[in-house]
Amino acid sequence: MDTAMAERALRENALTVKGKGGKIRIVPIEDDRITMMLERLLDKTERGHKLLVPDGVPTDRAINGMQQFILRHRDAICDPTAPDRRITFHGLRHTYAAEKYTSLVNGGMTPLDAHFTVSHLLGHERPDVTNIYLASVKGGTALENKYRDLHELSVTLRVEDLMPLLGIGRNTAYELIRSEQIRSVRIGRQIRIPRDVLLEFLRK
Repeated sequence: MDTAMAERALRENALTVKGKGGKIRIVPIEDDRITMMLERLLDKTERGHKLLVPDGVPTDRAINGMQQFILRHRDAICDPTAPDRRITFHGLRHTYAAEKYTSLVNGGMTPLDAHFTVSHLLGHERPDVTNIYLASVKGGTALENKYRDLHELSVTLRVEDLMPLLGIGRNTAYELIRSEQIRSVRIGRQIRIPRDVLLEFLRK
């Protein structure tokens, strides 16, 4: 992250993250400590340079350095959701997922919407993959066990939401919509499926 990216993150209160395959996603900044850290780093960094690693250091080397840091200090770093388990670099994603999910549900979001929100923030194309990251959340994480009541679904769904609910792949989901077996509506450039349409399809 360079100074321009940090300034943009502070303006928009969100981080722009490039994940696997070059996929871009937006992650909101919801912790004042992150804002304070970015502001301090900006004060110390010359404009146009990177904040967290020296200029010219490849991403894989920077990641390896963080992994080694955690490995050296793992006795002092633990997962608050499982104090007896020493955290790993990738474990940070698991902790974030569990804490975010719990926060959303406690804030009044339905378990299903919270699951899909966390899935989106993690950059998962298939929400069922997120089950692995929510394994520490009490009550289980299998989508079909968590959300037996389909009336908890959002009023409209994305195509990606159909996949774990119906146990199908992306191509099959789009084919169901293209063939109008599942009716959809367009909101701008996005395809949305009304919840009642999905319930009607399942009843058939």
